[in-house]
Amino acid sequence: MVIIHRGRRVETTINFKKGTSLVFVLCMKRDLLGMMLGDGYISEKGVLTIRHSTKQKEYLMFKYIFCKEHYKGRDFNVVNVPSQNGIQFGLSDKKTFTIWRKLYYPNGTKFISKSLLRRLTKQAIAFWYCDDGSMYLK
Repeated sequence: MVIIHRGRRVETTINFKKGTSLVFVLCMKRDLLGMMLGDGYISEKGVLTIRHSTKQKEYLMFKYIFCKEHYKGRDFNVVNVPSQNGIQFGLSDKKTFTIWRKLYYPNGTKFISKSLLRRLTKQAIAFWYCDDGSMYLK
């Protein structure tokens, strides 16, 4: 899918349902940033893997359904990872996730920049917080 937005060319290899608006496409990708910041990981092959402990299976299934409902023509497999007492699924978008890997894993470790924080939607922040957040009251 190639879209022109404000004179800029926006490309994605992810196919969204017919009639999906550009604003939705950009927000959806930003929501994925929140998943990546939390318990997600982008491999060098351009696969975003979302993994949780088996205790959080219901939450992982929520994310799985969220992604599956909005992506067309993608295969999602939920896989048990017994050695890590976990469960996971992966989303492949080599073009997008390879770029994200270079931007957000500059030395092989996840790096959170101010520019990344400015890109997050409310939903992305919620995903990140639900994965890794905590609250400390003084």
